[in-house]
Amino acid sequence: MKRLLALVLLTLLLAAPCMGAQLWVEVRLEPSEHLVTGQTLQLQVDVLTDTWFTSAPQLPVLEIDNAIISAPSGEARHLNLTRDGTALFGLQYSYQITPTAAGDFLVAPLTISATPGQAPGPVTQHSVPVHFRVEQPAGIAPGRLLLVARDLKLSQQIVQSSDNLAIGDSVRRQIDQIADGAQMMLIPSPGFAEVQGLGQYAGTPILKTLDDGRGNVTGGSRSDSVTYSVQRGGEFQLPPVTLPWWDSDAHQLRTAELPGVTFKAAATAFKAPFSISEDLQRLGQHGRISLSRHWLGVGLTALVLALMLYLGWPWARHAGQWLRQRRAIRRQQWLASPGYAFRQIPRQLRAQPPQLDALYLWVRRQFGSTGLQGHVPAEPIRLIYGPERQLDAALKALSQSERSPRIKVRRPGNGLRALNPRLPETEPRP
Repeated sequence: MKRLLALVLLTLLLAAPCMGAQLWVEVRLEPSEHLVTGQTLQLQVDVLTDTWFTSAPQLPVLEIDNAIISAPSGEARHLNLTRDGTALFGLQYSYQITPTAAGDFLVAPLTISATPGQAPGPVTQHSVPVHFRVEQPAGIAPGRLLLVARDLKLSQQIVQSSDNLAIGDSVRRQIDQIADGAQMMLIPSPGFAEVQGLGQYAGTPILKTLDDGRGNVTGGSRSDSVTYSVQRGGEFQLPPVTLPWWDSDAHQLRTAELPGVTFKAAATAFKAPFSISEDLQRLGQHGRISLSRHWLGVGLTALVLALMLYLGWPWARHAGQWLRQRRAIRRQQWLASPGYAFRQIPRQLRAQPPQLDALYLWVRRQFGSTGLQGHVPAEPIRLIYGPERQLDAALKALSQSERSPRIKVRRPGNGLRALNPRLPETEPRP
């Protein structure tokens, strides 16, 4: 009894440091009121312990119908709290939730596991469920997804390839959007209208995530650009840009605008400020040789074709040999196939007297049998050798038997005949 009591006391003493290692999980939604479709919500998850973490907590994948969800990044915010006189240490993670439809939403309890210090193993805790309701923004048609942000900054840059624009020059227009409190993939494209007389070439949009430097996502940015190529002379105007968006702080619809841009282009193409021919003549280079661009292009094309023919002739010869070998193999496979044997049946049946060599050969290749019973109906045989010979009807019945779904053609995968066949095949005479 004394030994048993000593063992129990020793076990309690060893487990005492581990009994204080606990895990708490707290969740909250920010903001939690006046929510509209397209608004990005922050589901903050606090994982707390009264000791420390020996490894990073394991968070589950969050899935909600009619919502776009971004999982927390690898960085977490460190917490130091005091609850009921107990010092707690923890990490804060944030899910980004963007509802795409109005209605009631539920965030099911999250199962989170972590290993606090002095704990014998991983500890699992469940969060409480979170309910929230989302409304459609006032004045916005149902189903339309509008950019929702706390603030939206819109700017543009105009870059000309030349101070004095002419035909062939270009003008680049870049529009930058910075949305506070919105996910970058939800920022819409500003849209660039086509302008008569200008060629339009859109660039690839650049999307970035904005954070506060501590791992917390605060918004997103989008940069769109388009290059206009001057195709004729005259005055051009790039239209203004208007972007409606919903202010989540003021709960009202706002509009961001950019002014239009006007510029002129000369009708003449670029011309050098000096004459190269005149300068060469002044330097005494009167004996220059001028080559026609047309004949120069023809000569270069002929040279390239001759070089390709010289370098590619061995390859073309080997390719031709390979094609001839493949065609010979395919022909041998066709001559040894059931289809070829079936093609010989009409010619032999029209002979006097009718012959059945091709029919037996077809059954041999098609079914692997030496007899017709069970493979060819009796009706075609009766029509061939009956008192009233009906060759066309017999051929039609044989064709129906050849196309029957129950027939499975056995074709060897490598196109070769079986070694040491039990019965020799009889090839029909051509």
